[in-house]
Amino acid sequence: MQKRLDIAQTHTHFTAAIKTARQKISPDLIKTMSFSDNGIPTMEGAPSNTGEWISLFSTRATSVPGGGPAYIVNRDGSKLTGAIGFSATNYGGEVHISRPPFLGLRGQKVIITPIEMTYDPPRAQR
Repeated sequence: MQKRLDIAQTHTHFTAAIKTARQKISPDLIKTMSFSDNGIPTMEGAPSNTGEWISLFSTRATSVPGGGPAYIVNRDGSKLTGAIGFSATNYGGEVHISRPPFLGLRGQKVIITPIEMTYDPPRAQR
């Protein structure tokens, strides 16, 4: 029973991050894009780096079944703890969210940008 709850918690963290990122990075944000004094692009209301994104996600989910933070700076996540991997590029305008293989749950990666949202389906575990 506990294994199912741990898998569900990891999957919930993953889907919540995707939902939040899609809300923050949408095609409508391109219309509100501006540039700072030093030429760095900014999108109104969207975090501008990996740390800001993780802070945003961590307000909703603080820990994982295996212990530690729910979201980590890592493109693959942690298969030991179930932490969701996260990285942001292009000044926060593109995010990579990864659910690691954890307790039999298959790994999955999603990349979200204002232009298009891509999906990397789970691969068979080896």
